[in-house]
Amino acid sequence: IENVDVPIAEYFPELKERDNPYWRQITVRHLLTHSSGVNDADFLSWSQSENWVDYTLNQNLAGAPGSVFIYSTGGSHLLSVVIRQATGMSEYEYGLKNLFEPLGMDSVRWSTDPQGITDGGNGIAMNAYDMAKFGQLFLDGGKWRGRQIISEEWAIESGSVQYAQTGRYSAYGYQWWIRKFGAGGYDTFFAQGHFGQLIFVAPELNLVSVFTSRFPNDSGGPFPYFADYVLASCEPLL
Repeated sequence: IENVDVPIAEYFPELKERDNPYWRQITVRHLLTHSSGVNDADFLSWSQSENWVDYTLNQNLAGAPGSVFIYSTGGSHLLSVVIRQATGMSEYEYGLKNLFEPLGMDSVRWSTDPQGITDGGNGIAMNAYDMAKFGQLFLDGGKWRGRQIISEEWAIESGSVQYAQTGRYSAYGYQWWIRKFGAGGYDTFFAQGHFGQLIFVAPELNLVSVFTSRFPNDSGGPFPYFADYVLASCEPLL
């Protein structure tokens, strides 16, 4: 994959024949930032469909790529297909070789879609220790015990604002949510799983904090605990 601005039509050639030119303008960057314009917000219908890739690629577009933020699990799943086509390995196999095994993340389990494609948008599970390792890798600029696992440029770029959308959260990076937390307004990027599974990375405090929990999806989950307890206890003494 040359860079994040490669059109996904290179991996889904059927998009080159679409009447709507927006399909040919969608890039890997748009999928990473949920700004492709693909309008597949109905997660239940998507997850129960016979073919997740076809379901996503047959949705309407809400606008030109880059013009609107729509959280798209299907869009993230398309990234899994891109990885498989570019590397000849499933996303899980590629992650195992280049990320999970080097970090000793031996608890990782990852489900697949009906066609056996690694679930690019959810379905990944790991214990809290491995969640913390993942967060620490990005806090340390892609290094793990002195070894550069992923490039420093990618680690920094993915945890930085790439789409300053307004809405539930303040911004988005490459598959990381980004917002300020705590009384000190600390810039934090975080991964959020269903019902309150979170990896928080707050570079200003050299902090990684993980939560495994079971909260209703509309409750805000562990956010108040992270802001009012974890961050409050880590703030520098004045």
